[in-house]
Amino acid sequence: MAALERLYDHLATRSGDIADLSALASFCEVSRAAIDRWTRALEQADLAVRLYRFTGRGKPNPASRPKLYVSDPGIVAAFGAPADHGRLVEAAALRHLAEVVASRDGQIGYFLETRGAEIDFVVRAPNADEALAIEVTSSEMVRDEKTQKLRAALRSSGLRRALLVHRGWDSESREYSEGIIRTVPLVRFLSLCSAPETGTAQLWEAGS
Repeated sequence: MAALERLYDHLATRSGDIADLSALASFCEVSRAAIDRWTRALEQADLAVRLYRFTGRGKPNPASRPKLYVSDPGIVAAFGAPADHGRLVEAAALRHLAEVVASRDGQIGYFLETRGAEIDFVVRAPNADEALAIEVTSSEMVRDEKTQKLRAALRSSGLRRALLVHRGWDSESREYSEGIIRTVPLVRFLSLCSAPETGTAQLWEAGS
């Protein structure tokens, strides 16, 4: 039990990191199989979320290294450092996003390219021709550097639509050579995700 508690404490302070199950096994002094079994049990108990890497416009690859999130942002806040606000905002966004995607039998993963281009969440709705990229920032202002990084990630992933979720109030849509990026306030994003029957449709409209 102590090893399981140590694992969950570790996940809570590093929510959203790409997990190395072998390293976690060494940290907790248990087998890799035990870590895999425990993290899946935490998922089933709605205490954690495991996301796999998207391959371009395809589907999440279960063979990839997973991102592990603690599903309750309140736990992330309780265990995390006060300055680590980014993990908390990302966990809050995922909590609502995962619920609405699951309610519509969609898929959610992340994108990471070897040269560093990254997208927090990639969502595909049933029967959708194209996935939607969602990048989350705890900043109240969308800086040009963040937009440039998202454009690079769109270019690498082949995705053409993205939401850039932030803690400010500005909302706008811009079309670049890589695709359309719409900035969305966090409160608006959570509102879009709060309606299970229409949430995915509204997210797709927001990304258009």
